[in-house]
Amino acid sequence: RRNAIVSGQVSSIELRAQDVQTTDANTIQPHAGNLWSSDSISLAFSADDRREADYEPIDSLVVSFYPEGGTTGGRLRLSQETQRAWVAIDSFTGRITVSREDER
Repeated sequence: RRNAIVSGQVSSIELRAQDVQTTDANTIQPHAGNLWSSDSISLAFSADDRREADYEPIDSLVVSFYPEGGTTGGRLRLSQETQRAWVAIDSFTGRITVSREDER
């Protein structure tokens, strides 16, 4: 968010459930600092709802932050074995809130 506001340019980060070794011509390669990947954490996404049933499993997610402070927004669930964490991204302010299973 900060980078987008300071630079006046859209700033994005891509989160991947697993490391992708091969790419095709249609894949946009983010800068090294804008990519997070894991081969042991599952991702699920919900556009705006806190209900667990509304989370859809995903392989990757691109979150874009805009110069005026907003973002694409939504809620991301990260799961690894028995542990879970949720990342809420406010689409209006760009504020990010993280909670863990023991805090819910």
